[in-house]
Amino acid sequence: MKRYEQSENRPVQFFLFPKKTPVPKTTFISSILTLITAENEINKKDVIESLGEINITEMGKRKVGSRRLLKMSTDLSKKSVRVTGVRFVDHISCVTSNRMWLSDDNNLILADKKDETICHLTDIDSDIYSYGLHTVSNDGDLIYIDKDSTINKLDRGIKTKFILMNMTEAWKPRCIFCSPFNGDILVGMKKHDADEGKVDRYNSTGKPIQSIIYNTKGRNLYKIPSYVTENHNGDVIVSDQGLEAVIVTDQHGRRRFSYTGPPSGSPLSPRGICTDAFLHIIVCDSNTRTMQMIDKNGHFLEWLRTEQDGISIPCGLCYNDRNHLLMVGSWNSNTVCVYKYIQTLKFLTDN
Repeated sequence: MKRYEQSENRPVQFFLFPKKTPVPKTTFISSILTLITAENEINKKDVIESLGEINITEMGKRKVGSRRLLKMSTDLSKKSVRVTGVRFVDHISCVTSNRMWLSDDNNLILADKKDETICHLTDIDSDIYSYGLHTVSNDGDLIYIDKDSTINKLDRGIKTKFILMNMTEAWKPRCIFCSPFNGDILVGMKKHDADEGKVDRYNSTGKPIQSIIYNTKGRNLYKIPSYVTENHNGDVIVSDQGLEAVIVTDQHGRRRFSYTGPPSGSPLSPRGICTDAFLHIIVCDSNTRTMQMIDKNGHFLEWLRTEQDGISIPCGLCYNDRNHLLMVGSWNSNTVCVYKYIQTLKFLTDN
């Protein structure tokens, strides 16, 4: 796996021992890029997107804060756990670092890291093309598609449930995702009695905002959306089992690319999909029984191992932005694997 940084020593020295002369912010970032790219030939834009300032405070005439730099690691650590509340794991939605919603074809449970079931719902009914049936809002509420094709909302306290959206009879919702950036809700749907799909965008209260359905030539972009997610750059990403492809459009609904597998590999049979902090797209492929990582422009990067970790057919997928953990569920077992391939470096800085 491509590494974004080979040595932590020199960046640490740079952050901890800055020059006394005030440095403009643009020059400061340029200096970081020069230091890191000299050894690693890293894409500068990726570094800028990964640098962030938090809790900047002023001490006298000097500003002191903290900066975080993410890096890819060749050391892929993992942990496998068995979840007793489901027979297999079609889909995963993270609530916190310790709680997540997991589903099979008839059960949707909220479990904690000790494998204790906190809540158990039985009003879902996924078919062969419906897997990404639930998501979590920015407030921690569960939003899910029930067996009647109604979109419900269950509050974080698991006390109040109400109907968020009623779908029309012409379209059946098959997957759903809540944007962590603006709270919008993306719903992937299939037209009744036709291999035609679309992705509709709603605001957090269920008001329609956008419908993505055709390309610039008036042809359908989708057939059977099974999972949907959103990248940090605003791209809408759909795992389409009808087209056997990952379909990516920009935030305005314009098609960017389709991914059908690596150039020399087997055809793709896509399932769960997510993105990480580097805008990578990760998709489960039931054909090769692997996870495949591609960049934000659709170029294949590598396969991520699964079978030796107890995931023979990867299906459910979730990336937790809080701790940079990747969770993978299996289509034929109740095993969930937790992977960590991104490390966080945090330094005190002095502007």
